[in-house]
Amino acid sequence: TQSRSSAASDVYKRQLRDVDRNGHLDIVLLRADQQRIDVLPGIGAGRFGVTQHYEVGAGPVALAVVERPNDTLLVSANADGQSFTTAKVAASRTARRRSDR
Repeated sequence: TQSRSSAASDVYKRQLRDVDRNGHLDIVLLRADQQRIDVLPGIGAGRFGVTQHYEVGAGPVALAVVERPNDTLLVSANADGQSFTTAKVAASRTARRRSDR
């Protein structure tokens, strides 16, 4: 069994974003040792749903979250400095539209 401290040690970058646009913050983690991006979807009241995994290229060193009109891109820059990986996350069916006030 993996302890909490060792599980967190492979997290290279992290962001809090509403990736699925359901009105709740999600935790986005770049896990360099496992070569993947994990998204823990916020479901409200401080709770999170089932972790979603997105495979990335070798040696990920940077993470960007790009919001587009109908989806969100997760972008990982790779250590070779010449490649990157993208994963598309669709907005949830219950997505709330943002309003500028």
